[in-house]
Amino acid sequence: MESFAVIIEATGNLLRADTEALVNTVNTVGVMGKGIALQFRRAYPEMFQAYKEACEHGEVRIGRMHVWRTGMLDGPRYIINFPTKRHWRASSKLPDIEAGLVDLVNVITELRIKSIAVPPLGCGNGGLDWAEVEPVIVSALRPLPNLDVRLYLPGNTPAAAEMLNATPRPEMTVGRAALIELLSRYLRNSLEATPLEIQKLMYFLQVVGEPLRLEFSKGRYGPYADGLRRVLSLVEGHFLTGYGDGSSRVLEATSIRPLPAAGVEASRVLDCHPATRQRIAVVDNLTDGFESMYGMELLSTVHWLAVHDRCAALDWRRNAELVREWTPRKAEIFTDDHVHEAWLRLRAYDLIEGNALNRPSRRMSERMPSGGKVVTVRVSRAELGARLIQAIRESAFPISDVAVITATRGESDYIQQLLDAEEIPTRSLEEFDGTWLDAVKVGTVRRAKGLEFAAVFHPTPAHGPVDQLSSEERSAAELIQRQALVAMTRARDYLWIAVVEE
Repeated sequence: MESFAVIIEATGNLLRADTEALVNTVNTVGVMGKGIALQFRRAYPEMFQAYKEACEHGEVRIGRMHVWRTGMLDGPRYIINFPTKRHWRASSKLPDIEAGLVDLVNVITELRIKSIAVPPLGCGNGGLDWAEVEPVIVSALRPLPNLDVRLYLPGNTPAAAEMLNATPRPEMTVGRAALIELLSRYLRNSLEATPLEIQKLMYFLQVVGEPLRLEFSKGRYGPYADGLRRVLSLVEGHFLTGYGDGSSRVLEATSIRPLPAAGVEASRVLDCHPATRQRIAVVDNLTDGFESMYGMELLSTVHWLAVHDRCAALDWRRNAELVREWTPRKAEIFTDDHVHEAWLRLRAYDLIEGNALNRPSRRMSERMPSGGKVVTVRVSRAELGARLIQAIRESAFPISDVAVITATRGESDYIQQLLDAEEIPTRSLEEFDGTWLDAVKVGTVRRAKGLEFAAVFHPTPAHGPVDQLSSEERSAAELIQRQALVAMTRARDYLWIAVVEE
């Protein structure tokens, strides 16, 4: 018979340890939001509810274990919640670990536990140094006779796919379906999609009009919504994989990917929400060429600044200055040229106000998807109506997926009257809510924001070379150019531009 505990260093998934008891690290306010606590929450949902209720009654305190019996014949008999900090935002303190170990020894003795798996108490999210914590744990547990201790080292988080998850499958809401669809599209052009990139994708989806009810704030890496972190945690293992327990550092996180069955279910949900699909397409096109952590952080940072600082919307140079002031890291990695490119992209999509002070980005002039067709014709004002009607009929696209996008409301009304006279069904974008309708949509560039159509027809006034125009004429010409670019971003497969000569 051994006179002291056998303590063995272990790595891998603590929740799969072949021991009688598993130790979980918790706070005293009822939150298991990340790290090993989140792993336990997913693996043992009933335990989490018991722990949460105990916290509400003030029963979970520093120096006192919360013990939950699993009732399992095969597997661990006890989950021992070890409070390592008072609040989940706080750091752990070594005296609190020492106080907890005293009660842990009492629990092991009273329950006659013969084997136990112990995590690196207070390290990781707690912030304590393992070199200080390990000898404290060993000193407390070694005197116990006939005890097998598996002491898990820091930094050995199991892969997301290996984490246990017994939580009920959540509902596939429109917002979650949009997340899955947008993520799937993003991964077509990117090798990975980290939580940082997903934060920015959903930020822009909300910007273009999707009612996600996410509260974004200014974070270290750009706009950030903690509510989205909770969504990723909720759907991990059900709809997505790769998020794991959320303990990875931002710039070291692994890629998140939709599970195949979830993609099919999300597509079915979105079939009933065409407006959401169109907004997803807008974000997909907006982020084209920015698919990386660097690119998404840059694009969202530039947008956030332009929205919150009028001068940063009007002048990209002011925007670049504020980017440098955001954090030293941004000042070091984001160049003025890249800020300028991001600013131009956002302007072209009409997502920030202000004047385009320089030429549009070449990338925007090449925005039409691969295989798409662009037709440009020059017509007189008198010819416009007949040529437009002919082009719509010859395009062979279903009119439910066709739009005529104009610069002004007056021109939209005029076009709609022309089409109605030719018995071509129309619906004003002022009244369009995204519901499928067998009619050509007609409206202004501004009303087309957040929408996408298979075929877009856009009449635009002719003008001379910009560098030969007066200041007033140049401003008008630049507005025309921006409107044409915005119209182009609404076209999925076919774009018809009529340059109208007065």
